[in-house]
Parts: sequence; C-alpha cells; structure tokens
Amino acid sequence: KWHQKLESYIYVNSIYEDFSSYVGTPPKISRNFNKKTKKTYYSIYLETYIHEFISLYATIFYFTDETNENKWTKKVPFNIEVLLTPRALAYWFMDDGSRQGYSSYILCTDNFTKKDIEFLIETLRKRYGLVCKVFFHNGYPRIRIQSQSVIAFNKVVQPYIHSIFQYKIIPREELKGYYAMKVPELRALCKSRKIVRCSGLRKQSIIGLLKEYDLKQILLSLNYKALSC
Repeated sequence: KWHQKLESYIYVNSIYEDFSSYVGTPPKISRNFNKKTKKTYYSIYLETYIHEFISLYATIFYFTDETNENKWTKKVPFNIEVLLTPRALAYWFMDDGSRQGYSSYILCTDNFTKKDIEFLIETLRKRYGLVCKVFFHNGYPRIRIQSQSVIAFNKVVQPYIHSIFQYKIIPREELKGYYAMKVPELRALCKSRKIVRCSGLRKQSIIGLLKEYDLKQILLSLNYKALSC
C-alpha cells in the first residue's frame, strides 16, 4: 500500500496509470481522525496485487529477520548504482525528498543503517558527481545534497519531475549564494584580476552575465577581450 497526501491525487493517478496491471482498483481516499489534534486528515493511496514482479523488488530492498519472517528490514542492494537511474532518483526525491530553503536538498533515508547511507552517498558521487553529507533529523540519518550540487541534481531529475512537485526544485537564480560563489570561481579561473579589468567588467557586470550565460562562455569572452587589449 502506497499513501500520498490528498493534494497529490494527480501524481498518484499517473502512477496508477503506469502500474495499472499490478493494481486492483483505482486510487482510493483514506480518512484518519487524529485524537491529539482532533482533526480529520485525508490521504490517497494505491494497493497492489501480490505479484512476483513486485516481490522481486521487495527481496532486493528488504531482508527478513531469521527469527521473525514477518519483520522486514530495509537494505541498500550492492547494485544500487545500476538501479538508481535518473528517473528512479527523481521519483525518490518526489516521494521522500524536499528542498532545504534555497541552499540544498534532503533525501529521507529513515530506517537505513548509516553504513547503507554512506554507500548511497558514494553512489550519488560516482554516478552523478553529487556532493552529499549525512545529517541526523530526530535521531534518523538522512542525506543532504550540498548547495554546490543543486544545479547538477536539477539537470538529472528535472525531466522526470511531475508538475505538482516543481515547487521542490530550487531554480538556479534562487540558489542561495550561487552568484557570490561563482564570482570568486571566475576570478580564480582567470588567475588574475588583470583579465577582468582588461575586459572592462566589474563585479556587478560579471553577475549580470552569469544570469544569462554559462561560466565557460564568459571565460571565453573574457579571454578573447583580454587578448585583444
């Protein structure tokens, strides 16, 4: 059974269309009364058949306790680098991810071991070049995708993000410290301020250019102007 908040019904329905062969009925609405808040909360869910295709993935991502076959524990499979495709990463993010203001992304990994999470971080680094760290939230380890990898992450998952989850994506122009971070990088790659001065560009002009062009394009422009002066 897979639950989502009621507002995500369009997304849930799209999942139903993809997996209709494994789902008995269309999405259903669940109602739950919370005694503490004295409020009724609604969610929408899908429930799949018992099917060998789904059972296969259960054995890949879970293992059973030798003393209790009904107890399932999460695990990260050894071939996660193959399984964690751009689309898989996008769906993981849509279901169990969030943006941290304007600076980073969070991937929930509750109930995985720290060793498994470190393996996931290494996989994200090797396959996608993402810089990630482990942090703890209410005692549970989670993955933080650092600010320097936000744009790279966007490029990987953006094609697969459903329209209702676009709010989770941090646009490049809203990334905290993005332009402030790029100006020193630009100066370092130029190796001296002479190139910047020679081309007649001030810091504000560089930031303006960064909004429209990639860093490589700016450097090519600067080098061309530097050589011509």
